[in-house]
Amino acid sequence: VALEERTNAPAKPFAGSNQFNPPQVQATTAVSSQKETQNIFDSVIKAEGFSETAYDDGGSKSIGYGFKIRDLEPDERKLIKNINKVTKEESKNVLSLKIKKMISKFDNDLKDFRDLTINRKKALVHMAFQLGYDNVTDKPGGKKGKRWSNFWSFVKDKKWNSAASSILNSKYYNDAKSAAKRKVNRKAGLLKRANQNIQWIRKG
Repeated sequence: VALEERTNAPAKPFAGSNQFNPPQVQATTAVSSQKETQNIFDSVIKAEGFSETAYDDGGSKSIGYGFKIRDLEPDERKLIKNINKVTKEESKNVLSLKIKKMISKFDNDLKDFRDLTINRKKALVHMAFQLGYDNVTDKPGGKKGKRWSNFWSFVKDKKWNSAASSILNSKYYNDAKSAAKRKVNRKAGLLKRANQNIQWIRKG
């Protein structure tokens, strides 16, 4: 969930390097270059914002760059020394690991994923990060009522205008629009992010 309300400034690189260099993960060939992977990584950081302490996130607690604590996988959790106060360096390592996993999953589940434009790759990763990979890709592990069956079907068929329209007509988008009108701080950045994903999907 976006944290733009917590900080208006872009996240600063952690000490030593701002390059995408995830720990304990082999380089993926799902994107055509390290530059593209770095682009996806940077775009998620910009969209999410950072919180070193846990905050309420729809009934659960999140930390860092929008990580739901309960959903952290063992290899991600062990990168954080103190879950009550995570550092930017730790959070970037967790995020880089998550993105590598998502890219590999998309490469396995979507034919020609590696040939998509960088913007469409970004849109898919952003949606999976925010809404859950299994939900976005309509997998059995997705939550009831939250699986994007039509969207994923359009993506697989490369019907990009229809895929973009399915976001525009979704409950997720309507909720984001309503929150923006009510100026609900926690969801202030959702509409902007949803519109960006729609543009990326539609125009490529």
